[in-house]
Amino acid sequence: MAIKTKWLHIPVSLLAVLALVAVAGCSDTVGVSGNVTVDGQPLPYGHIGLQGSGSGGERFGAEISNGKYSIPSVPPGKYEVTITGEDGPPVQVTAEQARQGGVQAAKELITLSHPKNGQTVDIVGGRNSLDFDY
Repeated sequence: MAIKTKWLHIPVSLLAVLALVAVAGCSDTVGVSGNVTVDGQPLPYGHIGLQGSGSGGERFGAEISNGKYSIPSVPPGKYEVTITGEDGPPVQVTAEQARQGGVQAAKELITLSHPKNGQTVDIVGGRNSLDFDY
């Protein structure tokens, strides 16, 4: 009896490993990356957001640094793009610095109301490279 039980564990274990490999090998998401420029120059700092079409659409986003962004895991589909950007990263200001003045906030280069925000892109299987010029 012990021999039969011992051999029974091998096929069950093998099936479990094969099922895990099959699930791990399937991916429902793709990577999205690209460049964002303002008048042909890399956007120094900002954020890109992808809003899935339809009600309750999923949201994905990433930071933009020196004109580059990368979103590692997005399901294929249609998305509305929103980009905001500044000429540098946000500045942390202490109360003392605010009283003394002289700390300059980043200048907005792309606002939410920019006319190019809201354009639709189609994310497809494989790696997607999407570039935007504002």
